[in-house]
Amino acid sequence: MKSSTVTSYEGGLKSEFFDHRLLFDIAGYHISWEDIQVSKVVNGEGALVNAGKAETNGVELTTGFEPIKNLRFGINGAYTDATLSNNAPSLEGRAGDRLPNVPVYSASATVDYYFPLPFWRTIPEQRQQVAAYAEDSGKNAGREGGKIVEGEAQRAQVAAWNGHVGAGFRWVSSQWSEVESSSTAIRTPSYGALDLNADVSNGRYTIRVFAKNVTDKRAYPTVFANFNFLTGEVINALGTPIQPRTVGIELDCKF
Repeated sequence: MKSSTVTSYEGGLKSEFFDHRLLFDIAGYHISWEDIQVSKVVNGEGALVNAGKAETNGVELTTGFEPIKNLRFGINGAYTDATLSNNAPSLEGRAGDRLPNVPVYSASATVDYYFPLPFWRTIPEQRQQVAAYAEDSGKNAGREGGKIVEGEAQRAQVAAWNGHVGAGFRWVSSQWSEVESSSTAIRTPSYGALDLNADVSNGRYTIRVFAKNVTDKRAYPTVFANFNFLTGEVINALGTPIQPRTVGIELDCKF
């Protein structure tokens, strides 16, 4: 099998509006392949086969919006047109066939909210902050060598805990297991999955809980036909599912 040669071009625009409250990024790209390596089921086994030339044209969009302080929305999307440029007999492929395992569309949306937890501080931290504010009338809240250090007003609040809750939804359109003209190609349906997360953090320690694929969506983005070695008939299809519903808790510590 020959190695692939890739030539790519990309251009885009990054911009911010309304005092950094609105983010808008867009990028377009073109990729040309020579001797592209494409997956194919051969004698009941998955393999890579050279398919000649192929092209990919795509657009990616990223947006972010903060309508009020600490509330953030994000929307991302992508369009990908990946096709063969010539007939590929080794794949049973024709010019214009979509490349395998490449969805035409994909998108995601997120929402995050951050909030302080001023009531969750240790007694020594509270005393330190109260004493510092009382001594310098709240202008500075840090000490060094027994003296107030200019510009250190936030240091006493480093240990304050902050909270965060978030949700995200991801969606992927249908895709082919092989080039679409192949007799063994399987088209997988589109799917979407919902993720939730929440955490509390004080800059050094973070306690996080999460739930991925909350609705336990069953989807198989990668599949291939399973053959009978004697008759050559397709028995069924085997696939790799997305991560099932997963709930967990994490503890992070920075040193």
